[in-house]
Amino acid sequence: MKGLYKRAAIATALALLISGAVSAGTSGAIAREAEPQSSGVGEVAVVVDGAVRHKTIDGFGRAEPGVLVHPVPESLGDQQRAAGVDKAYRQVGINLGIIGSLLESPGGWDHLQNDNADPFTINWSGFDPEYLTLAKKYVVDLEKPYGFTNYYLGAEAPNIRWASPWLAGIRGRNSNTYLDEVAEQVLANVAYWKNTYGEELPYYQLGNEQLSGNRCMIDPVRGGYGPVDPVQQMVDIAKRAGARLRQDGFRKTRFMVGTEETEYVSLRRSCPTPARGPMSARSAITATPMDRAIRPRRSYCARRVRESRMPRGSRFASVCATWARNTASMCG
Repeated sequence: MKGLYKRAAIATALALLISGAVSAGTSGAIAREAEPQSSGVGEVAVVVDGAVRHKTIDGFGRAEPGVLVHPVPESLGDQQRAAGVDKAYRQVGINLGIIGSLLESPGGWDHLQNDNADPFTINWSGFDPEYLTLAKKYVVDLEKPYGFTNYYLGAEAPNIRWASPWLAGIRGRNSNTYLDEVAEQVLANVAYWKNTYGEELPYYQLGNEQLSGNRCMIDPVRGGYGPVDPVQQMVDIAKRAGARLRQDGFRKTRFMVGTEETEYVSLRRSCPTPARGPMSARSAITATPMDRAIRPRRSYCARRVRESRMPRGSRFASVCATWARNTASMCG
């Protein structure tokens, strides 16, 4: 779908790794300082206790699946596809990633519309499952034998700018109804996969670059984000959609929130403010494309953010730790 193919395949899981590094880097229990050695002033010995567990890294993955058969005819032969799957999933070890979402439309991108006027009644004929059908056939079924087991839904739901432009009008008229309609989209995705394939998946990604980059929450006609602060909207969506899932018996699914264009933007959006409170930070897993250079607008953050760019090779662990220390201080 639009806007989601522009970054590297391992973006989401690398972001989860960085998210884990933040907790590890800011936890006082992960390392302790010993007495300075006599060989130099200010030197310390850092000891990591491997028996103390702070964070679990679920794995490594990719962004939107790219089933390569939608919306154009299939362009890969079976042999080519098998070679690609082998390299990415058996050799590299990718084991998590987005598999897409339903499109709220009776059929394709030319007929985008609300399924009905009642956000509490899902009209299944008003949702197009083609993308998920293809993702199941060409992604999940082929890659699951190699360990691709932590796949999840979302990213394009909600997407006001392209996938659901009719939501902008509802948002302008009635914020409460807007939240119910978005929650219906989330529920429809989770329920469709469970009803069709028998699985409640572990995660749901609430949007993609909602307020930066693609700006998927923007009104495509009038511009702007409606009468409510857009970050507050994401907090409210997480609460409303979460309650809707729980009400319908889905207890396993967790949300990824704050998936903005860069880790810097995601961090700033997820930091609590007096108006939004701590919910915005506590509910977020900031899964962002980490291979992109960060260009912060505020000069006082420039040094910290430069140090947090995606590391390569053997410097990975040390730079992750630097990122954890620096970004933790940016929120506080």
